[in-house]
Amino acid sequence: MNNFNGTPYVQEPQPGAYVAAARGALPFIQKVYTAFLLGILISVGAGAAMFMGPGASVPVGDRTVHVTYAMAWAMQNHVVLIVAFFVTFFLSMFLRRNNLAWLGLVLFTAVTGVFLAPTVFMYTVHSGPGTVGLAGALTVLVFGALTVYAFVSKVDFNFLGAGLFIALIGLIIGGLLNAFFFKSPFTHYLFAWGTVFIFGGYVLYDTSNMLRDPRRYGDVVGCALDLYLNAINLFLAILRIVGGGGRD
Repeated sequence: MNNFNGTPYVQEPQPGAYVAAARGALPFIQKVYTAFLLGILISVGAGAAMFMGPGASVPVGDRTVHVTYAMAWAMQNHVVLIVAFFVTFFLSMFLRRNNLAWLGLVLFTAVTGVFLAPTVFMYTVHSGPGTVGLAGALTVLVFGALTVYAFVSKVDFNFLGAGLFIALIGLIIGGLLNAFFFKSPFTHYLFAWGTVFIFGGYVLYDTSNMLRDPRRYGDVVGCALDLYLNAINLFLAILRIVGGGGRD
């Protein structure tokens, strides 16, 4: 197609929300965020349940802390929870386009809530409950701001995919090396910041793909899980930053 002066017509880039609306994908987007919020609520509920119920008082420094029996079990059987986390994760990925996709979402997010409860508990004990609340608030702020930007920006953030993947692999390898060999608290702190930038990038990338890529339309649970994992990793990284390594 040409303009009146004969020059080729180049369509101007449009915001992600406009692209999705023009393709009739807004109902799909609404379902994705419904599933995403459901997963967050399930994780928060499952994690909160670990703080409730009978337990025992345990001395920590100059004070005593109530530890529920459920929390004590989770802290003593972390390997079991790691296995359960990965099993339900791969199950949810396998079921993402299946009629049982929502079941996979519920199982994985519930197990994740239980899996993360000991980490949240340790930060609560050593850094104070306000630290967890602050990390949660900052996560909502960062995630929300990046989501809005992906909706209104005319940039297609698909180009970030390869770079983010390489950076994530490097972060994982560096984190393992630091955990087992170097054991540097400062490096651990820097990696937390690196995690924020990487998964902040993934919020832009996944949100942009969800809005612009017709191949993603219909994959409600899959897109919701992508956003869920971004939010969880952002929260854990921000918790490490504001908590000053309280878990250690």
